[in-house]
Amino acid sequence: MPPTDWSLFPLAKLLKDVVERDERNILEKGEIVTVKRQTARIVWTEFKFIDSNEHREAYSRICIGLGSGIQCLITFDYWVEDAPKLIPVWDSVMRSLTLGLYIRDPSTGVALPD
Repeated sequence: MPPTDWSLFPLAKLLKDVVERDERNILEKGEIVTVKRQTARIVWTEFKFIDSNEHREAYSRICIGLGSGIQCLITFDYWVEDAPKLIPVWDSVMRSLTLGLYIRDPSTGVALPD
């Protein structure tokens, strides 16, 4: 990303706007979760919707992150009945998400400060 002060960029507002503009049949909206990690700012949320093709309830989780000149967007959709096995996967991704920092050993996910 171009060099600038991204610390004031309204990530939570952007994420809220993304969810508001989603055209799926949304049944429930979750809170926006904010995470500050080293130089990264991360926001994510979840909502429940009816899948128009399968006519089944599903969840969508969306994450936006900024850090050290790097941005990321992660989306994760899954059926409601798969939540018990897939929420831990999401939690692991959120715990290990590091942006723009050197990772000496990817198996640990520990980043050196930039």
